[in-house]
Amino acid sequence: MNGNIARDDAGSALLLEVLQRAQLAVWIADSAEQGYAIREWNAGAESLYGYTRDEALGRNYVELFVNRAERAETRDSHQRIVEEGEEFGWNFAADDISKDGTIHTVLGNAFRIWDANARRYVYAEVGIDISDFEQMSRQLNRSRQLAILTAGGARQQLKIVRGIQQLNEAIASMSRPDERGLERVVKAVRSGVHDMLLSDPLCRIWLFDDAETPRLAPGYDELPGAPRVAEAEIIAKTVSSEALEMVCDHRPVIEAGDDVYHSVVASPLHIGSELRGILIMFFRAEEPLTGDDKELLAPFSSYAAVALVMAALAREQQRRRYEDTERIRHAIIQSVLHTVGNEAGLAKLAVDSLSDELRSHQELPAPVYSQLEQVRASVDRLGQIMTELIHLNVNISEQSRLNLAEAVRVVTRLIEQNHYERVVVTHDIDPGIWIEASEYLLREALNNLVQNAVQAMIEADWGGELRLTAETVERNWNGRVRTIVMLDIEDSGPGVQPGFRQRIWESGFTTRGDGHGHGLYYTRGLVGMLGGAVELVEAPSSLGGASFRLFLVGAEPGR
Repeated sequence: MNGNIARDDAGSALLLEVLQRAQLAVWIADSAEQGYAIREWNAGAESLYGYTRDEALGRNYVELFVNRAERAETRDSHQRIVEEGEEFGWNFAADDISKDGTIHTVLGNAFRIWDANARRYVYAEVGIDISDFEQMSRQLNRSRQLAILTAGGARQQLKIVRGIQQLNEAIASMSRPDERGLERVVKAVRSGVHDMLLSDPLCRIWLFDDAETPRLAPGYDELPGAPRVAEAEIIAKTVSSEALEMVCDHRPVIEAGDDVYHSVVASPLHIGSELRGILIMFFRAEEPLTGDDKELLAPFSSYAAVALVMAALAREQQRRRYEDTERIRHAIIQSVLHTVGNEAGLAKLAVDSLSDELRSHQELPAPVYSQLEQVRASVDRLGQIMTELIHLNVNISEQSRLNLAEAVRVVTRLIEQNHYERVVVTHDIDPGIWIEASEYLLREALNNLVQNAVQAMIEADWGGELRLTAETVERNWNGRVRTIVMLDIEDSGPGVQPGFRQRIWESGFTTRGDGHGHGLYYTRGLVGMLGGAVELVEAPSSLGGASFRLFLVGAEPGR
C-alpha cells in the first residue's frame, strides 16, 4: 500500500480529519535507523494508549508501549513491512501497555506508506482495542443493527437480529478464552442460521488460516452420507466466485435412506477483502432460500467471520499466556534445583573440611568419623538427585555449541537500535571463542545484565558506554580441567555502592523505585543453570562504572 502521507488536496484533508476523529488508534512511525520514532498520532491512539500527541511524537514506539516479550518480533515485523512491503491485515493482535500500565489486546492492520518529504517508506498501523470481547460484541451488534435499520423491512430486521444474537453470546463468552471458543462460535453460527432462516440445515465451516488447505472447524454437523458434490469442489467454486454458491438441480445432494438433503448453499466469510472461511449448509428443501434470505446471509456471514477471528485471537492469547507461564515455571524450577544442588556442593566441601580437621584429633571416638561419612554420603546423594531432577527439566536449558561473539551481538544489537543516541556499545570478543550453553538461558542472563547497565547509565547521565570483552583460561571446574570463558560487561554508569555489593544478589533488593529486585537474583540462577557463575568485579570498571564477570564453560574442541 503506497501513498503520500502529506497531500494538500481537500479530499486528503477530509480523510485526515476522519482518521483523527475515528475510534481507531491510527499512528505512523519511522524506521529502525530513525529509532522507531512516532511521526503521527491521532485521537484514537491517545485514547487507547493514554499518551497525548505531544507526549508521543518523537518517542520510540517499541519502548513506549510494546511489551518486552513482543519487542523482538515487533522490530522484525516492522523491518519486513517497511523494507519488503509486507502487509498485515486484521489478522494479528498484540498485548500493548498503556501509560497507566494497563495491558490492552490490540487487533491491528499494519502497512507501509511513502513519505515524499523524507523520500522513504514509513510504518503505519491502525488498531482497535479488543481486550473486552463483550464490549466489542455490543459495538459490533450496534453497528450491524444500524445497517439493518437502513435497509429491509421489519421482518428481515427481526430475522437477522435473531441470528446475530447467537453470535453475540458466543463472542461475549470469549472474555475468558479457552480451547473451546472456536467450537462455541461454530455452534453459534449454526444456531444463528437456524433461527434466522427458520430452517435446520447441517452447517459446516471450513477455515482459511495458516494451513495449506482449508480445515474443518470443530463443532461441525456430521453428514449422514457422502455428498454427491464434494465439499472441496464447492469450496473451490465459492473461492473463485467470492459470492453465494448454490447446488440446487432437483437431484439429492445427500441420500441416506429416508434422510435426504436436496440442496447445498455455500457462503463466503469475509472481513473486508480477506476470506476467512466458507460456511457450507446442507438443506432438505430443494429451494431453501428466498431472495430476502440471500440478502440476510451476506451481513450474517460477515459478522460470523468477525466472530471466527475473535475466537482465533482468544486462543492465541491463551497460547501466549500458557507459554509465558510455562517458561517462567520452568526457569524457576531450574533455578531452585540448581540452588539446592549448589548448596549441596557447599555442604559437601564443608563436611570434607571438617573431616580433615577432626582427623588431626586422635582422641575423638570412631563413631564420630562414621557419622561424618554418613553425612557425606547423604550430601552426595542429594547432589545426585538434584542433577537427575535438572536433567528431567531440560526443554529450555538444553545446551549446544554457541559462538560467544554472535550470541552477544544478538543481545547488544537491540540496545544499539533502541538507544543508539544514548549508548555506545563496543565489543572485543574473539570470534573463535565457543561455549557450551543454552541459547535461551544465555540470552536471558546477558539481557538482564546489559539492560541493568543501560538503565543505570541513562538514569545517571542520559547515557554512556557499554563494553563487552572476553578471554579464556584453563581452570579446574567441577572436578575437571576445562576451558573457562570470562565475559566482562562494563559500563560508564555510577557503579554499585560498597554497601550494596552483596545485597544486589538478594531476591527483592532494588535501588530503583520502579524496580522489582529480581533481575540479578534471577540472572545468578540462570548462569548457574548454564553450569557457570557470575560475580561483581571488586575493582571499578575501566569506564568508571560497574563491571560484571560471567564464567562460562568453553566448548570442547571438535564438538
